[in-house]
Amino acid sequence: MRSSAPRAVGDILSTAVPQVRDRLVEQAVRRGWLSLVGPEVARRAQPGALAGHCLQVVVDNSPWLHELTLRAPEIVAVLAREYGPDTVRSIKVTLGRLEPAAPPPGRPAAAAARAVAESERRAIDDVVAPITDPALADSLRRLLVKSGRFS
Repeated sequence: MRSSAPRAVGDILSTAVPQVRDRLVEQAVRRGWLSLVGPEVARRAQPGALAGHCLQVVVDNSPWLHELTLRAPEIVAVLAREYGPDTVRSIKVTLGRLEPAAPPPGRPAAAAARAVAESERRAIDDVVAPITDPALADSLRRLLVKSGRFS
């Protein structure tokens, strides 16, 4: 029996193209990082790649590396509550340089074509690479660029 209730595009994509699921969760974690861990942690740490149920978290100094290593079980529990117990099972905290904060979300009234950074283009290409149908791959690429999921 078909349900007529609206579904999120991310849910449909995850079902149709399972390789996209980790990338969508990764981006959701990035968007919700501040509310998940609080402003103090978010100021010193940023989520990175999600691979094999392990989320990489980059911190900007050694004391925070130690702090988040100790708080890893707490952060994993928060992520499990938010995204499901089988999504993020561990975190790997590394020392590195934090990316500048993104401007607050919002679209101008007359949205022009969005410029895509090289890192975003690579991430989108990685997501689209397993799709063998060129038309479907191109459609997914355009959808991801327009949705801003990789910003």
